[in-house]
Amino acid sequence: MKFTVAKEHRDFFRKHFRIEFSNLFSVEQCEQLMAERLVILSERLNVSKANFNATSVSSQFMAGFDLWRGNAILKKLILQKSLAEVAAELLEVRALRMGYDQLIPDLSATAISAPDDPYRNWLLQTSSLQDISSIQGIMTGLIICLKAPQLEDEPIETASTDLEAKTVTPPIVVTPSLFSTTPGNGVYFSPDAPLDFNDLAARQGYTYLLIVYTKATSVYCKRENDPHTNEFRQLGYNFGDRLSDRYHPLIIF
Repeated sequence: MKFTVAKEHRDFFRKHFRIEFSNLFSVEQCEQLMAERLVILSERLNVSKANFNATSVSSQFMAGFDLWRGNAILKKLILQKSLAEVAAELLEVRALRMGYDQLIPDLSATAISAPDDPYRNWLLQTSSLQDISSIQGIMTGLIICLKAPQLEDEPIETASTDLEAKTVTPPIVVTPSLFSTTPGNGVYFSPDAPLDFNDLAARQGYTYLLIVYTKATSVYCKRENDPHTNEFRQLGYNFGDRLSDRYHPLIIF
């Protein structure tokens, strides 16, 4: 589906530093992403699908970095051009690169109490997305609701999933939170705005995905408060290297 962004969307984003759009993912796409995320996390954590629920939310968080590299289905869903086009139109820029994605798992199953827990420390930060990401030149973040408690019981009405047939101007959803409660809805937010993850503690049964878009000329850098700061070194990057098309593709160019 092709989304169009109107002037009132841009004005709202500039004033509030965030904006929620509905139906960025269909219910079917949310369910597909949740199913494939189970496949990838089980592989990365070396556990069976049957025993996956016994894994900690912290281990799911750490293994849930860059899910799009897991398989072709996740890559197609997370790197879809329509999501980046909304960001590009909001920001009025011509080029956007994929920075990274991060699973934000449901907190309801296991409490986080250990002071050295990486997920706990990530959630307690009050700095900006730019400050907790090991990339210089972040343009925007997008947090999409993938699963809500009512998803299995009450199907959510969505716009058509015919990608070629419709162009939709999404309605503005006024929200004080980064975390929508509707599967398929997503909140675009400024990388320089202070993060507040306090709302997540009240989102029992919800799962989210963070997608980060960057400039075309972004650079890999070290961030001590980023639990994944060394991940890109496994791809051959050194601190100070520009992100490459091979490992961080341009989605809008």
